[in-house]
Amino acid sequence: LGVDMVWDGGQLGGQESRKDREKHMEEVCKESAALREVVKKYPWFVTMLKRARLGELSRNKAVKVKLECVEEKEARVIGNNLIPCLKSRKVIAAGVDQWKLQNRAVGELFEEFPWMEGMFVELGKGVVKSAPWGLMFRVCFGALTSMVDLVTDVYVTVKFLNAGKMGYFKASVASLGVSIAIQLYVVFLQNKNLGLRRVLKETFPVLLGFKPAVDAYNIAKGKKQEVGQTFDPLAEMSYMKG
Repeated sequence: LGVDMVWDGGQLGGQESRKDREKHMEEVCKESAALREVVKKYPWFVTMLKRARLGELSRNKAVKVKLECVEEKEARVIGNNLIPCLKSRKVIAAGVDQWKLQNRAVGELFEEFPWMEGMFVELGKGVVKSAPWGLMFRVCFGALTSMVDLVTDVYVTVKFLNAGKMGYFKASVASLGVSIAIQLYVVFLQNKNLGLRRVLKETFPVLLGFKPAVDAYNIAKGKKQEVGQTFDPLAEMSYMKG
């Protein structure tokens, strides 16, 4: 169910407005027999789910109200609390567990519907991937720093050459050469089953220094691992960074 609430790393098919996300939560609750059962007993659950799915940062305010006493007001706060809990933990499941411990009604809800905790873990994965403070930010920032590092290395190498420091120049060139060779090897491993043309196509971004940007773009648009490829896009980017 959590996967049904997000697509391609948290992107809602290009529709990412607040209104679209809330509307989608309503549709999921209507289409799922399991969620219809929850909503029938706890009508405020839709509100809590909407607030959790929005992925907006807010203050974490623990709610100690019992499940049977929760109303719309508490549901909004409980839903808002999920995001700061996810942000404070490196592992999504740990963030959901913290959310459960801080909000009594959530723990009781998970006890009554054991499948629900797994749903929120999957939901959390999608939210974190698309959130500005989540995976997309880290991936894009990492790509930018990698490209800046490459430009800096080339600049320093040229400075060594102009200054006549041939020992440092050769060492710098060797370092750049090894780095590019490793990236080309990863490209070969990733695309060897897709043919020589595909391998050659994927080598150009490496030689031009734009491979980190290409990888970040692929992850941001939710590209999946193709049949025949060795790694998924996120793993490929990780190997490229060493």
